[in-house]
Amino acid sequence: MAENRQTECEFRENCQKEYDIIATSWRFFISLRFIVIAFTVTLQSALFTIYSRFPQEQAGGISRFYYIFIPLLGILTVLATSIIETRNIKHFQLFVRRGIELEFHLGIQNGHFRRIYELQSTVQRGIKRFQTHTWGIRIIYFSLYIIWIFLFLSAIAN
Repeated sequence: MAENRQTECEFRENCQKEYDIIATSWRFFISLRFIVIAFTVTLQSALFTIYSRFPQEQAGGISRFYYIFIPLLGILTVLATSIIETRNIKHFQLFVRRGIELEFHLGIQNGHFRRIYELQSTVQRGIKRFQTHTWGIRIIYFSLYIIWIFLFLSAIAN
């Protein structure tokens, strides 16, 4: 009986330790989301600056190559960072699910991760359904894709 009690106490202590790790990891991936979007916007701004500073009047193949290469690089970097964003979302969703399991084992009613899950799974009506970080980030990525594709097609057309 004493062994069962000790095992139960150890199990609870291990769950509490894991819960703390899960909460820390969840916060890390949430902040990583915004670090990645800030990096993306900074990188894209640098590419737009480089693109706009190159003289369009310059004759020769190097100019054409330049005006095709920079938009392709822009598209590629937006693609790469949007893949990172998608992967980050999957990671923090896993942390939320594991957090809910641990809250159950620890007997935490209406805990942090349960509330996050309920907030994420509640579908708002009307325009409010698009008022999320995910939709905001998607709009940024979509806008960048459109700009770079337009610049790329313009370069090819010339």
